[in-house]
Amino acid sequence: MTSIIYNEVDDVDDDDDDDDDDGITTLTTTTAAAIVIIIIIIIIITSIIIIIIIITIIIIIVVIIIIIIIIIVIVIVMIIIIIIIIIIIIIVIVMIMIIIIIIIIIITITIVIIINHHHHRRYHHHHHHHHHHKPLSPSSQSQSQSPSPSPSSSSSSPVQASPSSPPPSPAASS
Repeated sequence: MTSIIYNEVDDVDDDDDDDDDDGITTLTTTTAAAIVIIIIIIIIITSIIIIIIIITIIIIIVVIIIIIIIIIVIVIVMIIIIIIIIIIIIIVIVMIMIIIIIIIIIITITIVIIINHHHHRRYHHHHHHHHHHKPLSPSSQSQSQSPSPSPSSSSSSPVQASPSSPPPSPAASS
């Protein structure tokens, strides 16, 4: 009787052991499955993170490139605007210079013509009325000296004045 009880107890123990084994194996399989799932989730998350990082990097690079392009375009536009402004300023300066030169030429020509007229009149007066214009002779001399600077100034001025200056000079000499 006792042996049977023992056997039964043993059997029960064995059953318990088997149950324990089964429990452990199921635990290990579930844990393994859980680990695999966790690993897959981690891989997915990491891949998503990596993709997001790559996308953000690409976006940042694209944005930087766009910004650089915009800056370059702005710089080019600014340079073009500056060049245009400089060209306009140069044109304006050249125009002003040309106008000034033309005015100077006109003034010099008019002065030369007036002086020539005065000279001729003075000379005529001189010849006709010797005694009346004797006191004026020094002033006439001073006047005759004053034209000499004006041709020289016109000759010293830029080349544009030189074509116009030769015609009056023979008249002055005559």
